[in-house]
Amino acid sequence: MTERTFLRQFTHATSLKPIKYIQKVRVQKACERLESTTQSFELIAQNMGYYDVSSFRKVFITIIGLSPSDFKARFV
Repeated sequence: MTERTFLRQFTHATSLKPIKYIQKVRVQKACERLESTTQSFELIAQNMGYYDVSSFRKVFITIIGLSPSDFKARFV
C-alpha cells in the first residue's frame, strides 16, 4: 500500500490524520494516568514518548482544553 493510499484510508476510517490520532491516544492515556496515579506530568509525558514536556503540554491543552494541573485538580 502506498503512503498516499494509507493516509487516505486511515483518514476516512478515523476522521483524523495519523499524527493527530496518535496525539489523541497519547493524551487519553496521559489523562488516565493523571486520574489514577500521583506521577508528575513530566514523567507521564516521557512515558507517552514525549521528551519535550512543553510540546506535550501544548498538545494536551489543545485536545483537552485544560492544563494538566487543572485537569488533575478535578480528581483530587
